[in-house]
Amino acid sequence: MGASIPLILAGKVNVHILENVLFGSILTVSGRDIAVLAAVSLPLLVVFALYFNRLIAGSFNPMLAQARGVNAKALDYLFVIMVTVVTVAGVKIIGAVLVGALLVIPAAAARILARSLRSFVALSVGIAGFSTIAGIMVPMQYDLPVPSGAAIILVAGSIFLICTALRALHPALKGDAA
Repeated sequence: MGASIPLILAGKVNVHILENVLFGSILTVSGRDIAVLAAVSLPLLVVFALYFNRLIAGSFNPMLAQARGVNAKALDYLFVIMVTVVTVAGVKIIGAVLVGALLVIPAAAARILARSLRSFVALSVGIAGFSTIAGIMVPMQYDLPVPSGAAIILVAGSIFLICTALRALHPALKGDAA
């Protein structure tokens, strides 16, 4: 059912527009889009920094968080709202199909290497940021006909594979986070 809508639209909409929506395109991003992305990101980063410990406590052990006076249910809703806003903000650059992959792949790669929850979060953000920048810059630099979203996910997937290989080759890299 969900796949039928794009197929129906494909007959009525330019295929390139549909491809940009599904797989993202840096060429469709304007200065206004960047400003909106920054305006959305800054408050989310502040909220995340302020509530980091409570979000973690509420996520891993809601009963303990409740006993310590943390409203775990409200934090669950806050976290869902934050993920939703980040997802919607990233759709134009990454594409509707691949935005979920950018949420999961960097976290999976970070989990391989991280030794603490704080390093897990930092590595996840770093890998996602690097993947985004490299996925946009490499196809532009080498004139590759790859949509930006696909390139970003290819970079993130490559980092995941490298982390997996490093973990297999060096047992000392086995992270204990999450």
